[in-house]
Amino acid sequence: MNQEAPDFKRLLLAVFLMTALLMGYNALFAPKVSKELPSKEAAPTAEPIKAPAPKAPVTVVPDSKIPVVEKSFTQSGYKVTFTSEGAQAKSFVLTNYETPIDLPPHWDIESRDTGLTLFAQSRYKLASSTDNSITFKKRTPENVEITRSYQLGSKPFVINQSVEFKNLSNSAQALSLNWLTETHESKESKEEQLAVTLRVSDEQKRIPFSDLAEKSETFSGSPAYIAFDRRYFLMSLSPIDNANIESVHASSIPSEHSKHLKLRMSEKTFILPAKASKTYTFSSYIGPKESKYLQEAGPYLTENLDYGWFGVLSRPLLWLLIWINQWVMNFGIAIILLTVLIKILTFPLTQKSFAAQQQMKKIAPKLKELQKKYAHDKAALGQQQMAFYKEEGINPMAGCLPILIQMPVWFALYQMLGNSAELFEQPFFGWITDLTRPDPYYITPILMGVSMMASQWIMPPTIDESQPQMKYVLWFMPIFLTFIMLNLPAGLSIYMLVNNLLTIGQQMYIKKRYET
Repeated sequence: MNQEAPDFKRLLLAVFLMTALLMGYNALFAPKVSKELPSKEAAPTAEPIKAPAPKAPVTVVPDSKIPVVEKSFTQSGYKVTFTSEGAQAKSFVLTNYETPIDLPPHWDIESRDTGLTLFAQSRYKLASSTDNSITFKKRTPENVEITRSYQLGSKPFVINQSVEFKNLSNSAQALSLNWLTETHESKESKEEQLAVTLRVSDEQKRIPFSDLAEKSETFSGSPAYIAFDRRYFLMSLSPIDNANIESVHASSIPSEHSKHLKLRMSEKTFILPAKASKTYTFSSYIGPKESKYLQEAGPYLTENLDYGWFGVLSRPLLWLLIWINQWVMNFGIAIILLTVLIKILTFPLTQKSFAAQQQMKKIAPKLKELQKKYAHDKAALGQQQMAFYKEEGINPMAGCLPILIQMPVWFALYQMLGNSAELFEQPFFGWITDLTRPDPYYITPILMGVSMMASQWIMPPTIDESQPQMKYVLWFMPIFLTFIMLNLPAGLSIYMLVNNLLTIGQQMYIKKRYET
């Protein structure tokens, strides 16, 4: 016999010992993951019915054999449909609009490792259902029972949900969970301003879809809420207890036909003892970005009412507009009455401005004499003109007051009309069916431009003859502004048109007064 030939007895003994060692290690230290059929998970006893403690096998029905069940609920202002596939909301439709708004939230749960057999599309069984609640249950191969419950109707557009994990096994389970939510809209949609918004580390973050399409973002910390902002609508998910959440990941999912965004909250890995349970609760708001609803839905959500730098004016103007609308029941008429009110409040200032313009016309001949006298000395001309204005008691800048007053109000109204869900799909009369959208026939912006030119014709501003180009600039402004207004909200065109008409009336009064 060859002395170098392997000793098969020793080899078999070594294989046996290594196998036994590996099995012992797996039994003591490795995570208990089973992918076998339920019949193979039975306790190793010949007569399991006589066992002192119930050690029945984990009865796990394959997902393919669990039927998909869907159930719809109709509440005030929306209709939501739940499905047992993922135990999530399949669709959420806002019904109080001419064209129903579909805002599918897709609340999913996934496991980050093999310690729990759970996927976002895992099928659940329908456990119970009432007029405003629904509950799904699922048992994983690791003998962890998951119960997902949804409660509707306590607050407008708010859905409260809870997720319970119950460890039915005789050993502790290590669970690593992610909470997911997604949304999408058509790529052809040009009106929506899809973005991700969240509050983490006591700071609000807002990431537009265009930025996430280029690069995903991760934020460390426990979020107060995560949400999708769709300009007039908000879809939020707020954990009631966020202490165990360690990060939020925002990303864009490549798609040829839609703008697709995804948010993921990652929980710290936790140990669920044998026979113990742990419940997570969330509050979700899916509805219009109206202050009265957001305030009731939960803390911080109102910070998504962003009107930019002019928010300090936009918010009181919106409040006043809503208050007026309660009496007239038409936001177009409310805009007209708001314009009249603003005109009354600014009347003293504009009155002084127009009076100053008329006085400038009276002293125009003397100004021409000064300009001729000091035509070759600009510095001396400026000094003489200022001395002359002071002597006559005229402020040459007073003519700029109407523009200086109107510009902040104009920008504030632009932000308010373009971002307030209260005005979305609100009609005026005739062809204007939505005040937040441009006039489809461009009638109001053209009338606005014509009225602006008429205002300049009735009381043309005094122009320094040394700067004749200013004349062309002033007459070009109505044309330029008309082209800008063609694609801006019709409500803004109505405001500017009414304001110009009121200004024309005020100018005619001033002109008649100073001419007599």
